[in-house]
Amino acid sequence: MSSNAPPSHTPLPTAETGLTPGELFGVLTERQRRRVLHALHGRDGATDCESLAATITDDDESERRTAVELHHLVLPRLDQADLVRLSDGGGVTLTDGGRSVTEWLESVAPR
Repeated sequence: MSSNAPPSHTPLPTAETGLTPGELFGVLTERQRRRVLHALHGRDGATDCESLAATITDDDESERRTAVELHHLVLPRLDQADLVRLSDGGGVTLTDGGRSVTEWLESVAPR
């Protein structure tokens, strides 16, 4: 019988993020937050909300709606969890904790 538990060599990155397992899973529950982390993982430097929305959506109408959702809901929650950093100028970057979480996600549930 197979287990759905992640392999023991991929510990939950709570030490790197400073979040409890419950807090981390609370952040990762929302699919859009996971998509943002994955999209930022491959980037060097900051990006803006509109570019990020274009990366994770398929059409222009959804892109505008997604940009608003990212700006008001998704990015502030990820920033609060210290997984991304929001600059005063509107830039978004992945933190070291966010990078650890994204690498953990890739190891337990590759895309």
